[in-house]
Amino acid sequence: MTAYATADDIAKLHGAAFVETLTERDEADGADVDLDRALAQASAEIDSYAGRYYTVPLASPPDFITRYCVDIAVYILSAQANFLTEQIEDRYEKIVAHLTKIANDKAVLPGQERIRDISEGDGEGAGGVMFESDAALFDRASTGDI
Repeated sequence: MTAYATADDIAKLHGAAFVETLTERDEADGADVDLDRALAQASAEIDSYAGRYYTVPLASPPDFITRYCVDIAVYILSAQANFLTEQIEDRYEKIVAHLTKIANDKAVLPGQERIRDISEGDGEGAGGVMFESDAALFDRASTGDI
């Protein structure tokens, strides 16, 4: 899977020293594997929201998707490194709120062609649930008010 951001994007937005803080490990995998894995997970999370109305992976994602991918990856890495701050968590929650709006057709992905519309009957909308049944077999009148 191609990620919507790279390790360089994380370094540009947060600084190389911050990236090193998140990826310092004694493991044999190394920092690049951790970064790549977190970016892939972040991209998959974005796709899980966007995929409802858009073809994923996004062919030419808007710039904010790259930033979202970076911030989600930072959230993932911060949680793994026990470095999760209130600011990182706040940014993640705001991103998820916006992605939820995209998934619920309350916001759009500019420049992306929609693969379906909410009017195509995906079970949501103004409809609601309707229950039907046959007429009652017994009622107070037919049972003599037992």
